[in-house]
Amino acid sequence: MNTIRKTKPNPVANFVFDRVHRNNLIYNTCWEDPQCDRALMDFDEDSEIVMITSAGCNALEYLLDQPKAIHCIDVNPRQNALLELKKSAIKNLDWGDLFLLFGKGVFPKFKEVLKTKLKADLSAENYSFWQRKSHYFNGKGIRKNFYHHGTTGAFAWITSRFFAAKKDLFQQVKKVFASRDMEEQIENYHELEEKFLNRIFKSLLNNHFVMSMLGVPKPTRPGSTNETRISRLYPSFLKQGLLPNSCTRKLLLSCLCIRNLRTELLS
Repeated sequence: MNTIRKTKPNPVANFVFDRVHRNNLIYNTCWEDPQCDRALMDFDEDSEIVMITSAGCNALEYLLDQPKAIHCIDVNPRQNALLELKKSAIKNLDWGDLFLLFGKGVFPKFKEVLKTKLKADLSAENYSFWQRKSHYFNGKGIRKNFYHHGTTGAFAWITSRFFAAKKDLFQQVKKVFASRDMEEQIENYHELEEKFLNRIFKSLLNNHFVMSMLGVPKPTRPGSTNETRISRLYPSFLKQGLLPNSCTRKLLLSCLCIRNLRTELLS
């Protein structure tokens, strides 16, 4: 007989997580593959979807199935601010500017365009938030694009700097993404994993503050061992840290099609 072990409340852990989520954008892109959801859920024009907002990418892709409505909710209001910004950008920007904003993540004109083209479709609170965070897109500083901002973006940037400092490891990373087929990719990945997942890095990823940065509350963290957690989380960290633009391809493909849809996205 299987038993369920209850997780004891941890006031300190909960405080850290709440502080991180109350004041920061966590996810700048979704890590999950929405095509799997679409295949399993078989959305159609009668579907009403209720989902966690996250970065809004998956909600936008679900629109391709033309559901009746999508209701996005999130414990962190900054995630809804990001989805609202994406909706306004899709509606009001041309393709070139849209790609700079959420494809490259660098759009020096963002502050001006926010005021002249995007403001009308943003709530006052979200407009104020993006005014304060306009530097996310200016291409300046040590973190030069949007996908290295927010707490997961900061972790992705740290990961990318780690790889850049270790040339032999970085060459192995490039081999993973240059693989000709899935079999070769799996082989190259396991070679990388053996070199990269040392005890120090595993301890770092299992740190509560780091997990809070990555938006993972303590009660929902998978497993109780380092191996379980790392094996599930690490591939996403690696890909976002080194190839942030690849994470937005599904969003951009969705944006291209959404102009022809009349489905309303509720947020």
